[in-house]
Amino acid sequence: MTTEITARQFGIDDAGAMDLNEFEHAVISAALSLLDKLPAEDITIRKLSQALNCAPSTLLARYKNYQNCWQFVAQKLFDYWFENKMVWLDSLDAVLERLFAFSQHQPYVWRLLFDFAPDQQAHLIDHSHRRQQQLVSLIQKFIQQPEQGMTAYYCLFAFCHLQARGRLVESIDGVAQQSILRQQLMQMTQQDNKDTE
Repeated sequence: MTTEITARQFGIDDAGAMDLNEFEHAVISAALSLLDKLPAEDITIRKLSQALNCAPSTLLARYKNYQNCWQFVAQKLFDYWFENKMVWLDSLDAVLERLFAFSQHQPYVWRLLFDFAPDQQAHLIDHSHRRQQQLVSLIQKFIQQPEQGMTAYYCLFAFCHLQARGRLVESIDGVAQQSILRQQLMQMTQQDNKDTE
């Protein structure tokens, strides 16, 4: 069955289709509802199963372990967001605006996608890191020098990381800080383009 994740559920400005069966849709919806209030690391299997109105053993039977459940949620949300909201953007400024808004308005979802590896062991794939690399590739499309793309990404990711954790400098409001960083990154990009002409 194909179901739809709504704008309200993901906090974005339109709806997009995700190919989910009924149980997967319920898991995504319950996770998003809880992520409005709590980071994933504070959502126990009991809390998530209560939101789903099922026993914890149901989740474990479906996903083998609780970490796999969160990896499923994170990957489905990232794929939806990246494919529907990011890949078609045509400027660095548009990418910056979208990322700033995401980490500001959906901080716990941001943290799940890019800053969370539940019980990550060294031999396992770091899914958060892979998602970060996709953003780096997107940013590098708008910057001539690859190393400048990495610099821009590190600045951007550090800002979004701090914003999602409520750790920005308190003497300047978040919107002003976004504006300052955006101007600096755009200047860096423009200078880079001039240098290559």
